[in-house]
Amino acid sequence: MKEDKENLLKVFDLFENNSIHVATRSNNPQLLKELIKLMPREERLQAMCKKNREGNTILHEVVFCEDVKMANVVFEIEDELLLQQQSSSLEEKRTLLDMRNHRGETPLFMAAMHGKLKMLKHMANRTGTRNMEDFRKHLHRSDKYSALHASVMGQHFGMSFILLFGCI
Repeated sequence: MKEDKENLLKVFDLFENNSIHVATRSNNPQLLKELIKLMPREERLQAMCKKNREGNTILHEVVFCEDVKMANVVFEIEDELLLQQQSSSLEEKRTLLDMRNHRGETPLFMAAMHGKLKMLKHMANRTGTRNMEDFRKHLHRSDKYSALHASVMGQHFGMSFILLFGCI
């Protein structure tokens, strides 16, 4: 990867994952950070927003990690890159937390759907500066299907209870 940086974003499996997508599942924050930092600075944000076949960005994939430090790596690099961005365009100011996959799911929705409470709370804290209505948008797919419904269907009843009573 160090010798041929183009390999970082090349698709190499049936799910159209690249090396950065796969690194998110490693539970190795240092590996993820090193791979992202191999990209030229001006291409990092675009690389982090790159979607696989399901439309998942690296933050969607981080949901499956046990360690919230993986999300912190993504957030730290994203913050650094967004600070440098001088554009006031709304589209360019969208964060990875706002991005939806092909089913209309945000990373927060996916965390709730898969019963990843620790990751959901961590990501929810990240949205803490926004209003409650904005936060609720993260917990609904584009078709209005809610994370509460998804957590019940996935039999993550502890998560359902937390979503129902707003204990995040």
